[in-house]
Amino acid sequence: SPTGSPSQSLIPTSSPSSSPTKYPASVFLRRDAVDIIAASGVVGDNGIISYFDRDDWFTYDNVYFGEAGTVGQIKLRFSKGNWNGAFQVRLGNRDGQIIGLVRTFYTGSWSTYDEAYFNIDETISGYHQVTFRGIESFGVCGLDWWELAPPADPAAYTLYERKDAFGVLGSKGVTVTSTVVRYFDRNDFVLYDNIWFGDEGDVPKIRVSCAKGNTGGRIQVRLDGRHGPVLGTFDVYNTGGVGTYAEFDFNLDSMVTVSGLHRLCFVGLDSNSLWNLKWFKLSA
Repeated sequence: SPTGSPSQSLIPTSSPSSSPTKYPASVFLRRDAVDIIAASGVVGDNGIISYFDRDDWFTYDNVYFGEAGTVGQIKLRFSKGNWNGAFQVRLGNRDGQIIGLVRTFYTGSWSTYDEAYFNIDETISGYHQVTFRGIESFGVCGLDWWELAPPADPAAYTLYERKDAFGVLGSKGVTVTSTVVRYFDRNDFVLYDNIWFGDEGDVPKIRVSCAKGNTGGRIQVRLDGRHGPVLGTFDVYNTGGVGTYAEFDFNLDSMVTVSGLHRLCFVGLDSNSLWNLKWFKLSA
């Protein structure tokens, strides 16, 4: 799998350009992953960037953002054989301004590719060099292509929409049935896609429908992935049995400002048999 130290590194193919000659003035132009001007640590083979690890980086020239507000997301086609690692999207070189944090998720294997959108700063305009820089761990992803995309459309999403627990984007350790998530133990997690937070301050709580036949253990709510920012940590209460469901409201951390479209992850802490989860929804 594409982790660890690569056998070779890509080297600059040209010097950074000061004028927009490499790409036409198209904001949402798809870019092959290997069409770079400089890199360190990664390997480019068969059109794929691989061996992308912590502190590795690669740079693209003359990326056009249009006017401020035109771009709000980045779309990737990638593979990932683990749940670790992320990368920063930076303007300019590896030490430039961070305009996005991409937490790629497990796709099934390093040879299985998926497409997904990730948020980036909506205030960027004009032409820039863009650098992807790995953080946190090894095996960030295998990258096939990427493209800039418009901001998420609020009209396409519903605030406080109830989400069935079985509609997972990914999971580790649990059993996902046609109605619930079961056998949720310490260090297990489930990840959900397309969670709309509205404007900052719209979502102070989360409501869950769950069942539990014992005592002990906690659930942690994280933003965008298994290792994303913690939105809240709460105790899970005995409901009278693993088939007896009850609804609970839990407060989210008011110090973490969240808005717009995100992924949401529930992570098990402390003990085993933490809960059976039927559904959840963000709440006012």
